[in-house]
Amino acid sequence: MTKWATKRLQKNGQIIAWDTVIKIMYNLSRQNTLRKMYKLNQEDVLLNSYSMMRVPLAAHVLSRSKAHEIRVQKWSDCEEFAIFCEKVDDVFNMMNGRHPFQATRTRNELFEPYESLDDPRFGEMKEFLTYLDGWRHEVATQKLKLGKKKKTFETDPAKMILSDQTLEGWERTITGFEGAVKFILDAGKNEERKPSLNAQDFFQGYMENFFSKLRGFFGGNRHPTLHQSVQAVTSMYTQSQLAFKARKKGNTGVSRPLDFEALSAPLPKKVMK
Repeated sequence: MTKWATKRLQKNGQIIAWDTVIKIMYNLSRQNTLRKMYKLNQEDVLLNSYSMMRVPLAAHVLSRSKAHEIRVQKWSDCEEFAIFCEKVDDVFNMMNGRHPFQATRTRNELFEPYESLDDPRFGEMKEFLTYLDGWRHEVATQKLKLGKKKKTFETDPAKMILSDQTLEGWERTITGFEGAVKFILDAGKNEERKPSLNAQDFFQGYMENFFSKLRGFFGGNRHPTLHQSVQAVTSMYTQSQLAFKARKKGNTGVSRPLDFEALSAPLPKKVMK
């Protein structure tokens, strides 16, 4: 286990550890010259307190391509890790459809816009919650078996499952997303045009990016006052307004189409002395 590990996830007797990511998904894959699928880089694997909060990095690891790689390597006792990657990847995809053509271009139906209250993807999301509930039940059973025995890092049931905050976050996100999509579709069912909704219509990345920059503005100050926050927002806005925007067509000005009439006009004759 890595020295900074705070969890020892366990499902059906198999360990879901970050060491698997480092050994199989990173160390072994980077030795291969040919790129069969997306390869993890150092930023994806060697995390710090800030990169741990970056969702794209989590999406790189918890994906179907990584689950396939685990099975190709035939690493022992890693099937549950592959299953977990697949389930998380499916939920990510179902909640991140950007435009109506993404499903066709990626050949993944999970990116399709939502148009029906009976969309089967709602059931698949609930199956993921059922999977997490089964994990809870397994850990509770293990806790009863352990009783009052002394707990270690390897035997502590609280270390064998995702944190309560993460489990609650998954439940709130999926339940809230389903309710919001169904509410919008139901409100527009009598409209002349059939309602359609892309999952990323609920995207909050711009707001998260704003607060991320705001946190970085304060450096080590983790508890800024209201006055400091207002000053920081004003300063960020001023800097963005004064920022120089480079031209896309070179550094000599905006390019214009050639004037062929001027090019074809006869030149004045030079007077010979």
